[in-house]
Order: sequence, then C-alpha cells, then structure tokens
Amino acid sequence: YAIATDGNDRRYIDVAASNAGTYNATLTTTESGSWYDTSVYTDVKLPYSQFWTTTAQALQSYPMYGSYTKENGNKLIFGTSFGYMNYMQKLAKEYPDVKFEHATGYKTAPNMTNYNIRFYEGRYLAGMLAGGATKSNIIGYVAPFPIPEVLQGINAFTLGAKSVNPNIQVKVIWTNAWYDPPKDTDSAKTLLGQGADILTNTSAVASAAEAAGKMVIPYNSDMKSVAPNAQIAALVLNWGPYYAKKIQQMIDGKWDPTPVWMHYKDGAMSLEGVRTDKIPADIVKKMEEVKAKIESGEFHPFTGPIKTNDGKEAAKAGEVLKDDQLQTMNYYVDGVIGKVPN
Repeated sequence: YAIATDGNDRRYIDVAASNAGTYNATLTTTESGSWYDTSVYTDVKLPYSQFWTTTAQALQSYPMYGSYTKENGNKLIFGTSFGYMNYMQKLAKEYPDVKFEHATGYKTAPNMTNYNIRFYEGRYLAGMLAGGATKSNIIGYVAPFPIPEVLQGINAFTLGAKSVNPNIQVKVIWTNAWYDPPKDTDSAKTLLGQGADILTNTSAVASAAEAAGKMVIPYNSDMKSVAPNAQIAALVLNWGPYYAKKIQQMIDGKWDPTPVWMHYKDGAMSLEGVRTDKIPADIVKKMEEVKAKIESGEFHPFTGPIKTNDGKEAAKAGEVLKDDQLQTMNYYVDGVIGKVPN
C-alpha cells in the first residue's frame, strides 16, 4: 500500500472498505529506514479505512496518545517501540475499552498485551555470514540500549560468527538511542577506525559502510538503496501478518491478550539478498542448514557450551538457555569486547 501524508504531516494508508465495514487502527512508528516504514504493511489486507502512523518524536508525548485514542475513535493501538511501554500502560487504565499492543515490552494489563520477535534467531544466522565474510576478523555492532533483547542480538550474532570463524571479535558501541542517525554514523566511523570491515544495524550505519568501502548486514529492513555495494545481506523484519491477525481478531470480537514471541519460522523475519560474491559458498550453505534446523526446532542459537567474555559459564555443553534466562540476559558472550554498561 502506498503511504500518503495529510495536511498535518501524518502518514497514512488508504484501504478500500469491504462489506464488513471500516475499521480504525493506530500504528506508532519511528522514522524512515527503521522498523516500520518498510515492513509493516506486507500482506495486510483487511477492511479498515485508514492505517495511521506518526513519528517517534511526536508520540513521546503522553497526551498525543490520548488524542489519537479519543478523537479518532481507535479501538486498537500498536506501540512499536520499547520506549512507549509506560505511556501505553497509563492509557490502558484510562481507556479500558481500547486494546493496546506493545512491541518488545513486558508490561501488561487486562486490555494491554505485548508482542515480540525472537530476533536472536535471525541474528545468529547473520553472524554466520559476517564471520565468513570478514577479512580483518573485527565486526562492528552499533547498539541502542543495553536491555536483554539487544544483548540477545549481540550475543547470538557473535555466537553465529564464532561458529564459522573462532578468531572474530565483535566490538560494540552504544548510542543510548533507538533512532539517532548522527550518533549511528559517528559510532560506525569509530568502529571502522578500530579495524572493523563489517558493520551491522541501521540505515546510517549502512551509509557509513558504503562510504568507507566496507561491508554491512543491516537490521530491520533492506538498505540496498543507501548501501548498494556494502550490503552483503539484510535481516528484514515483517510485522504485517501479526498486525493483520490482531486486527482481524478485533473485527471478529475475539481479541487475544496472550503475549507473543514469534520465531523465524513464523515469517516475522527473513535473511534476504545474501551476496554469494562476497560470502564464501560453504558459509552460505552452512547458514542455510542451520536456518533449517532453527526453523524445525532442532537447533537453538543459545545452546551450550557458552561462556561470558569474562570467563564465566553461561550454559553447560548441550544446555539450552530458557526464555526467562534470555529475558534477563545482562552479559556479553566470549568474543565480544568490553563490558556491558550499567
């Protein structure tokens, strides 16, 4: 669906109403090149009239949420950033007849649930490609905040890379921002200066890799438009089917408040555009084999033995970390340089 902009600079999608009538839903979103501009609309074919979006900056304001809920008559609101969690919980109490869905969070209410993707499954596969493609054995990772979800990604990426190249090091720079292109660019340049020849994360990071003649594996969306030469693969997220399912539940009067943590096999993410001219064929083949095992449940990225980067045992040989251990992760695995910020 094409994205349009109204007179108040709000972005939206027009969808023809069916015999079932129209349906209003609000989607909060970050700026261009991030999670939702490129992936959320895939396969969403439902009888609602307008799918509104607004920017992260505008939605930091708690009253803005109330305005969207009250004035637009929305009955379902998706909050698509960890930082919206507390705002949404307040609104869930204020508007008990509205359903709230929060991405990547953990707080719930009778009319508020959360949903997430097991990003670490895709990150492990991306790490395998990076480990096989690097020449310097230094990989740069630009990260937002040191919360368990992000640490899962860093650690899975590192474990994947080490599974094909035990000599790699992963260097991390924290920006303390979910979306800040200038910080992302500066962080990328710093990592490149430290010897990294592959980077991972946002569009700004991809642009920096392109400018430096290095490689990048973007996260969230395909970024060939800004890194046509640097991009060797992209871990692309697709939230659309989940939104379609939840909106249909509302239409049917069967909204389910059960929290969801989706797998790679659920189609919520995919590793796309793998460059066989930049990544050795045997590495790509091995990655595909591991992907099949992840999808079948035969392999879990956090299967021991796993050691932290300060030598402690995180998992014994053959042990698989449980969900509660993943959701409280607060360390780096062996191969990541430095210490997790407090």
